[in-house]
Amino acid sequence: MSFVDPALQAKVDKALSEISLHRAKDRRQIVLASKGTVARTVRIGYVVEAALWKANFRLTLPQDVKAPKAHLQGWAVLENMSGQDWKDVELTLLSGNPVSFRQAIYEAYYVARPEVPVEVLGRLLPKPDSGVLMQEGAGQRDRAGFGGGDKFRADELGRAPAAERPKAQSSIADVPMNMQTFQAGEAGIIAQEPLVSRAANTAEAEEGATQVAFRIPVGINIGQSALVPIFEGDVLIERLSLYQYDTTSTRPCASLRLRNTTTTGLPPGVLTLYEHTSGGVTYVGDARISSFPVGESRLVSYAVDDKTKVAKELQSTRAISKGVIAQGVMALTRTQRQATIYRIVAPANEARQLVLEHPKPDGWKLVEPTSAELTASAYRVSVDLEPGETKTVTIAFEAPVVESVAVANMSREQIAEVTDTQGIDSGIKRAFVDLARLRRTLADKQTAEAELKTRVQALTSDQSRIRDNISRIDRDSPLYKRYLEKLSTQESDFEALQVAAEKAAGETREASAAVDSFIAGLTI
Repeated sequence: MSFVDPALQAKVDKALSEISLHRAKDRRQIVLASKGTVARTVRIGYVVEAALWKANFRLTLPQDVKAPKAHLQGWAVLENMSGQDWKDVELTLLSGNPVSFRQAIYEAYYVARPEVPVEVLGRLLPKPDSGVLMQEGAGQRDRAGFGGGDKFRADELGRAPAAERPKAQSSIADVPMNMQTFQAGEAGIIAQEPLVSRAANTAEAEEGATQVAFRIPVGINIGQSALVPIFEGDVLIERLSLYQYDTTSTRPCASLRLRNTTTTGLPPGVLTLYEHTSGGVTYVGDARISSFPVGESRLVSYAVDDKTKVAKELQSTRAISKGVIAQGVMALTRTQRQATIYRIVAPANEARQLVLEHPKPDGWKLVEPTSAELTASAYRVSVDLEPGETKTVTIAFEAPVVESVAVANMSREQIAEVTDTQGIDSGIKRAFVDLARLRRTLADKQTAEAELKTRVQALTSDQSRIRDNISRIDRDSPLYKRYLEKLSTQESDFEALQVAAEKAAGETREASAAVDSFIAGLTI
C-alpha cells in the first residue's frame, strides 16, 4: 500500500525508517567521521561487560613436614559469554579493585532547582568529622624463613627463571586439569590424583601499582569455558595450627603460612591442597586465599587438627591504679583487665606450632604477652609445643577508667579502698590519715555539742513541767516552795549549760572549718 501524494509518502517512509532504526531499546547507531585527507589506519576500541574470571590454585606439599617450600600452580577459569568465538585472541586478565561505574549517556537529564528554605539563625548543621585511623604496631617474632631473617633467597624459589625452578616430582600428563574422583568413606575423603601438569604456556604477568595483569593467547568458542594457566612456582611454607574460636571452639585448624617470594602478586581464589605420600599424591583439603602481593605472608587453613585440644577461660578484674587530688576533688583511675586463659594440649607423639588468634577489642591495650602479630581485627600469638606438652597461655588487655569524687563526700569504705591499694602515692595515703584525724576531732566535737544540747533540752522540758505544776497548786503550800527552789537551782544549771553548749558549737564550727580548709588545700 502506498499514498498517492508523494510528499505524504516521503513523510511516512521517513517515520517508518526512524522506528525501524530505534525499535531496539538499548541499540544506538554511532557515526564515526574522519576529516583527514591522507589515508591511514583507524583503530576503534570499546569496553563491554564480561563475566568475571576466577582464580584457582593447587598447592602440592612435600612429604617431609619440615620442608621449607611447596609447589604452587594457578589457573584462570574463563567463560566466553561475548557472543562470538575467541580465536587467536590475546586476553588480558586484571586482578585488582578499580573504581568503576556505569552512566546512561543516552538518557536526557535535567537539573532540578532545589528548594531553598528561609535561613534562620542556627539552621546550619555541619556534618561531624569521623576522624582518621591510627596505625597500631605490634611486635612480631622472627621465624626461620619468615620475617627479616629469611634463610632462603628469593631467587632460589619463585623468582628464579622458569627453566631453573625445581621440577615437580611427578610424571603427570601435560593437560590443564582433569576431573577429580572422590569416594566418601568413614575414614574421610579419598582422592585420586588430578591430572595436572606443569604449564608450558603460563601467562605473562605484569604487576602495576593497583593491579596485576596476566596476558595469554586463548581460543574459546561461544558459551564454553576454559582453564588457562597463569602461574607456576615455589613458595615458602610453614606448617602450623591456627586456633580461631569462631571457627572451632575446641580444636585448631591445620594451616600453612605462605610467603609470596615470586615476582608478581597473585589474585584471590580457591586453593586446593595435595600432599606427597609414600603412596602418591593425596588430597588434604581446600582453602581460600586473599589477594597475595609480593613479599607478604598469608595463613590458609584447610582441615581440622583433631589431635590438638584448646580450652579457654575468661577472667576480669577492676582495681585502682592511680589517684590525684586537686581542689578537694579526687580523680581515681581504675584499670580494667580482661584476660583470656588458653589451655593447650599437644598431640601425644607430635610437636606443634600453634597460632592463637584473639579478637582485638577497641579501646583496650594488649599487656600480655608483650608482642604479637596484629591483623586488622585480631592479635596472633605463637606457641611452640613439644609432643604431649600442656601449656597455659594468657592474653590480657587493660583499659583505664577515670572517675571523680569529692573528698568531703568520700565514705570510710572508699577511703579504706584507696589507702589499702598498693601503688597509690604515699602523699595521698598520709593526707587521708591526717583527714581521718581531723574528722575524728570533728566527730568528737559534734558528739560533745549534741550531748550538751540534749541536756539543755531535758532541763527546759523539766522546767516547763514544774511551771505547769506551780500554776495548779496553792502558793502557801510546802510543795510550791520546793518547786520554786528547784526552779532557782535549775536556772543556774541552765545558764551554765547554755554557755557550755555555745562553746561546744563554736568548737564544732572550728573543727569543721579545719576539715574544709584541709580538703581545699589538698593538691597531690
